[in-house]
This record gives sequence, C-alpha cells and structure tokens, in this order.
Amino acid sequence: MNNIFLAGELIGFIAVIATVSLIIVICWLVRRRFKIGTYTKEEEKNMKSNLDLLLKEEDKEEGKDYKDEV
Repeated sequence: MNNIFLAGELIGFIAVIATVSLIIVICWLVRRRFKIGTYTKEEEKNMKSNLDLLLKEEDKEEGKDYKDEV
C-alpha cells in the first residue's frame, strides 16, 4: 500500500519537473525569436555616447564646490 503512494508521488514529482522545464524552454525560445532583452547596434551606440557625455560632464564638475549654504 505504501509503495502505491510513493509511485504516485514520484509521478507527480516528474510531472512538475517536466512542466517547469517545458516552461523554461518555451520562454527561452520566445526571447530568442522576438529578441527580447537584446539591444540593436544603434541602441548600443547611443548608450555608449550617453555614457561618454556623462563622463565628460563629470570631469567638468569635479572642480565645483557643492557645499550647501544654510
């Protein structure tokens, strides 16, 4: 009698693992197909140029005094 419950639990465990694995593979395929989470070359170029502008601005502001006057 106890073996029947163990077999049922094992089948349920395998079903859960298979279902989760299937969901992961489907999500991976959808991300790959529709390129979700990736940047185009133009977006990467804009990000790099924005970073360069921020770094230049930071270099200019290093000499300023930011003390609050109270």
